[in-house]
Amino acid sequence: MSYDVSVTITVATRTEQVYEVLRSELLNGVLHPGQKLKMVELTERFGVSQSVIREALTRLTEQGLLVATPQRAFRVRDLSIEDESLAWRLAIERGDLQWETGILAAHYRLERRLSSSSADSRRQRE
Repeated sequence: MSYDVSVTITVATRTEQVYEVLRSELLNGVLHPGQKLKMVELTERFGVSQSVIREALTRLTEQGLLVATPQRAFRVRDLSIEDESLAWRLAIERGDLQWETGILAAHYRLERRLSSSSADSRRQRE
């Protein structure tokens, strides 16, 4: 019995590519907690077979990034308070000057928006 090694390598490479893209989207917040990942949409998006998608999703499930449901559907894992705390701690530890500047700018915009809302509320009561 002979095997076509090139087919095996191509499938593995495609699985790895799909896995890397989805993993990046999960870690960067493109895919949201609780979001369902639909097999048909993913096969169309990546132009690969359902077995390639299923393998990539299974790997992400093994890493705890996805949850598999009994009907063989996959969804993005919900975040716990501990997960969010860890994310904040790591962001602070690893944040550079650009990150810190962005945080300060967002804080400033939020303060401005809150003080504008308070002033508007006072004017409406008068």
